Amino acid sequence: MWVLSSRRPPSLPARLFQALRAWVLAHVCSWFVASLHAQQDVALRLRSHLARFDALCRNTRPAPPIRVLIYGQSITARPWTTEAFRPLVAAHPSRSWVITNRCIGGLSAPYLLRTAEADLFTFDPDLVVFHAYGDADAYARLVAEIRRRTTADLLLLNDHYALWDASIFPALGDWSGRALPGLALAHQACMVDVRTPWRDYLVGSNLPLQSLLSDHVHPNLAGEAILQEALTQCLLVPPVRPLPDPFQDDRVATLDIPPEAEASGSWGVPFTGNRVMALAGPGLARFRINGVPPSSLVEARVHGRAAAWPGTWKPFLLQVRHEAALAEETWALRIEAVDGPRHVRFSVAGSITGPDGSGSSTTRFRSTSGRVVIEPSDWYWDGLALALQPGISLGWSTIGRAANSINLPAGSPDTWVPVVAGLPAGRHQLNLQQTPKSPAIRRLMVYSPPGPRNATARPIVSRGGVSSIQVTDPGYRYPSTPAVSVEGSIEPPAIALASASNGVVTDIRVVRTGSGYDAGARVILDPPSLPPRTAAAGCSIGDGYVLDSWVIDGGSGYFSPPRVVLVGGGGHRAEAMARIQDGAVVGIDITDPGEGYSHPPIVQVDPPGPPPPLRIELLASAVRLRLAAPSPWRIQGSTNLVEWTDLGVFDQPGQPFLQWDAPKDSPPRFYRLGPP
Repeated sequence: MWVLSSRRPPSLPARLFQALRAWVLAHVCSWFVASLHAQQDVALRLRSHLARFDALCRNTRPAPPIRVLIYGQSITARPWTTEAFRPLVAAHPSRSWVITNRCIGGLSAPYLLRTAEADLFTFDPDLVVFHAYGDADAYARLVAEIRRRTTADLLLLNDHYALWDASIFPALGDWSGRALPGLALAHQACMVDVRTPWRDYLVGSNLPLQSLLSDHVHPNLAGEAILQEALTQCLLVPPVRPLPDPFQDDRVATLDIPPEAEASGSWGVPFTGNRVMALAGPGLARFRINGVPPSSLVEARVHGRAAAWPGTWKPFLLQVRHEAALAEETWALRIEAVDGPRHVRFSVAGSITGPDGSGSSTTRFRSTSGRVVIEPSDWYWDGLALALQPGISLGWSTIGRAANSINLPAGSPDTWVPVVAGLPAGRHQLNLQQTPKSPAIRRLMVYSPPGPRNATARPIVSRGGVSSIQVTDPGYRYPSTPAVSVEGSIEPPAIALASASNGVVTDIRVVRTGSGYDAGARVILDPPSLPPRTAAAGCSIGDGYVLDSWVIDGGSGYFSPPRVVLVGGGGHRAEAMARIQDGAVVGIDITDPGEGYSHPPIVQVDPPGPPPPLRIELLASAVRLRLAAPSPWRIQGSTNLVEWTDLGVFDQPGQPFLQWDAPKDSPPRFYRLGPP
């Protein structure tokens, strides 16, 4: 029986259109779900970069106050930024906090890059909250400098919507949606997405963009409430993984005074880092860094922020530099003559130094003492609001960052006090003198910014060739572009070139796809090249013998094992030998324990020496290599700087040369030395 329907069956074109629409809808939905999962994955990875800050908040041991610096322009200069921390502070009442806002309205990223010398790097933060407009490269350089010079976690805010945004649904390649999250991932920073809740509020309330702004860019109270809530919610995210020990990790090391140093009152501490704090109680303690009082170091004092131009909040100098050790004093720069809109003559005097020379704003100025250096580009003329007149005096103060001694009166509670800050990141020696058997200093905390990190990448193989390479980890602290090789082919290999910017690998371009690759292909990037650095080590004693030695800082640039000498300690005859790997000292072996040691001797490791000269002679059918070297060396050759072949090892005393029969079709064009 036939059932008649009042609806006619759709035509073939209509059915095809419906099928196409269903296919498109299904793929769009799957893309959206995948994109949402990808965004959530990125958000989780970004938030995980606050793990050390989370651990500081939740750690219950006595510790220095948590130091938070809010930095940027007028957007973050408002009270909403510090108010956003109130719920977090209330959730951890046992911790002490120092939360400071040093934002400067009107100064974009290129200017903040220089004002940060006085504002940010002297604060020694545990967390930096940062937002700024301006040149993206200057923004990235400042982020890289924060990571390179501090142990702080980084929290970046993307941009809310301003009237210059053509749409609240921006293109995929915009700064806040793609570039900034990528920058945050590269430098292991967190990013707060204030853009999405801002857009959701406008769309959900059917309001125009202007409803959250007081002018073209500054949020009104309702807009600030959205920004504050987004920052608060990011700070309150509970950790999803076990937290590290914030006082014994890759950035901070806690050192307890050993019993023998407590008994003798003398402690020599080699350390790697740029800042030291001490847990001090009643009593007197004296310090020396690298053999001198800390206050005598050039880095021990720095110039603070310069005063504002009359009638404004903007500093008249972006930065004041110096080339000699400073004293803690105030400085006055007096305008002596005005020769043009951006041309003044001035004199400089310090409250301790006294009159210290005169100069012009159009040329580099170095004061008589070397304590004041002003570059012409450091004058911030854009902040000048009133006409200058001769006789105006502007100034700044010099900030101390080191203590030669600490002397707390009887009954004082244990207090964390700074010993030194601002040192060049690397190995240093701290010597501590205090009352035997009654030490004022019981514990040290050493801060060391994160070290270099190797970049990683993943090849995309298509039809046996490498079609592209994706950077999976941009690495960190690359001073130059690393070499790239692709392993896994017996055919002509792929050739790729990397690009690096601000210390991270940004892209890898395939120049030749190669052939013979499969799923096992691997991309190898050279590690960051480090300048030569002397290794440091310590040792322990027992019953008058040197029992063990350990590496504190492996150093870099070692081509052969360095000489190790044990000095002092009251004994004699102890000997040790170093082991190296990849240019660093990885172990110290005690070859003779000596005798008669009353306290641990100082372990002195020779600095790395230059590689020996290699002389290459091209013969008719061979390559002859001559090397004057006191220890074994491996020689490698290459035709393309990608694949390296072992040619031989200089390992025989008095060996005059190494001769290698080179293939006639592709003789090596490049040669290098390495450990055997």
